Amino acid sequence: MQLPNVITARGFNKATLEEIFAIADRMQKGRFNPDILMGRTMATLFHEKSPCTRLSFEMAMKRLGGSVAGADIDGASLEDTIRVISGYGPNVIVLRYHEENGAVKAQEASSVPIISAGGGSNESPTQALISLFTIKQAFEKLEGLNIALVGDLGDWGTARSFCYFLANNYPNNRLHLVSPKQTRMRDEVKAHLKENDTEYVEYTEPDELDYVLPVADVIYVTGVETEPHKDNPPLFVEAEEAKKRLTITPAALSRMKRTAIIMHPLPRMTDNEINSSVDSDPRVVSFQQARNGLYVIMALLQMTMIGYDTPTPAKATPALAGLACAN
Repeated sequence: MQLPNVITARGFNKATLEEIFAIADRMQKGRFNPDILMGRTMATLFHEKSPCTRLSFEMAMKRLGGSVAGADIDGASLEDTIRVISGYGPNVIVLRYHEENGAVKAQEASSVPIISAGGGSNESPTQALISLFTIKQAFEKLEGLNIALVGDLGDWGTARSFCYFLANNYPNNRLHLVSPKQTRMRDEVKAHLKENDTEYVEYTEPDELDYVLPVADVIYVTGVETEPHKDNPPLFVEAEEAKKRLTITPAALSRMKRTAIIMHPLPRMTDNEINSSVDSDPRVVSFQQARNGLYVIMALLQMTMIGYDTPTPAKATPALAGLACAN
């Protein structure tokens, strides 16, 4: 069996997620065939620049013996572009697109699987999977945890995918959606969480870190943007204040559990997300999270083009020491 696409978190069940994590774990340990995708081609189409995202997919494909053809795309018809590119015969298309539901439209036009690499405010299931894999490695479970998502949540596609994955597949977690009031998590996501809260995920919605620091097992941070509010002085000032309130600083770390972890999709845009002075604290796992991205993407590429169950070599392939991020 093969993955038909990677577009939305709502398209995955728990068995599939566990298979992704198991294959990624084997990849991380070097237990994979480095020629398994030989003769196959991945096309990368990016409307928005993201060097880390692009390189993580390209390095993953090459690690498995495949080839890559990439291009930046402009404002031409997305559907036409996808029909043309899929007609060239790639085995998969990785798309990063700015307009809402771009990956859904692309899949409707494509004759090959689409993997969404995020972009704009679109869901980012790949980055959410990387985050879940990182949490699973840290706690050996994805249930019974206090998890805080911190920053501009309304347009953070990774956070939406993350919420859907948890609500649909992993029970008994408590989510804390920490954001400025003007960038709350979207209503449709909160409605989905409420539908499942009796046996799955409960959530709170504070606008301060103080509430979650002592209880959180996981703090997952993104930035608070001020630029969209530059023409509205009151909102701009509020966003600037929120940016400072929601920064992970040494003082914030001192109030957290010793067993907690702090994640970030990387790269940081400012020091008002996770202050660089705390990077050496072992609870800050964002760079490990970035490395994990390579192995999760390798798993997704294999499962999309080859399938779930493939033999692994007896001798491990050397693991990479470098970084990869897929934000």
